[in-house]
Amino acid sequence: MAWNAALAVCCLVTDILAARTAMTQLEMNRRTVIAFAVSPIAAVVAVFVLIAPISLSAALLSAGIGAIVSYSVALAFGIPCHVLMVKASVRTSTGYVAAGFILGSVVPTSLFLFSGETFETATDYFIDQLPSWTILSGIFGLLGGLNSYVFWRMTRPDRRVVEGT
Repeated sequence: MAWNAALAVCCLVTDILAARTAMTQLEMNRRTVIAFAVSPIAAVVAVFVLIAPISLSAALLSAGIGAIVSYSVALAFGIPCHVLMVKASVRTSTGYVAAGFILGSVVPTSLFLFSGETFETATDYFIDQLPSWTILSGIFGLLGGLNSYVFWRMTRPDRRVVEGT
């Protein structure tokens, strides 16, 4: 229920922002910058909405950690991924959501897994806790997919760019 409400609000806002079918290159660049600033908030809001009914303090802590991870992944991996996808002419929402799911599941999981551990110790721990890591990786993947969908809805790389000032 909370996911549907959060997604509906995101879709409404992005529909208002992306109402036109064609835009200038300057407008496309401006939308891209705004989308990179705004889209990581989608995961933070989703985590907060899901956890807040259980515990407000846990929701605030999770949202804070989620914001740090979400913005870090968006800056370090999302920007290069977007540039590669535009160059490769992958402009569909499905492509962006798939890339967001992959980045969202692999990057944060590997960061948490290998932080402060040797590779051998971390892999032994990972194998022992495989079901937990699989669930955690899936949740991070869903949040990454949500972020990339909001980004795609805001930038709309599938729309054509027209010449203009």
